[in-house]
Amino acid sequence: TYDNACKCYRSSHGQNLQKLRKTVIEGIMGEAKEYHGMGKAKFRGINKVQIQFLLTATAINLKKMVKMLERNELEISILRVVFRTCRFIKNILEKRLNNLIFLEA
Repeated sequence: TYDNACKCYRSSHGQNLQKLRKTVIEGIMGEAKEYHGMGKAKFRGINKVQIQFLLTATAINLKKMVKMLERNELEISILRVVFRTCRFIKNILEKRLNNLIFLEA
């Protein structure tokens, strides 16, 4: 009912959802309108407009997935460098430790 909707909207959870809507959902719709031609339908009829919308949403999601993959690849390459550096330091320390043990014996 309307009263329940008002209570939900005014609750702290409802306010958090509104903040999320402003930043995430409106941004995605703005991107679709500005960069993907959703400001005006290219075709007539609900079915054709729905297809246009779904294709646009797919394009936006694919762009996001590519960005996520690029970030993940960067993180993986950084982790590889860190791992190689740690292994290099470990080898140096092991050699020094072996030399110390050899000198004591």
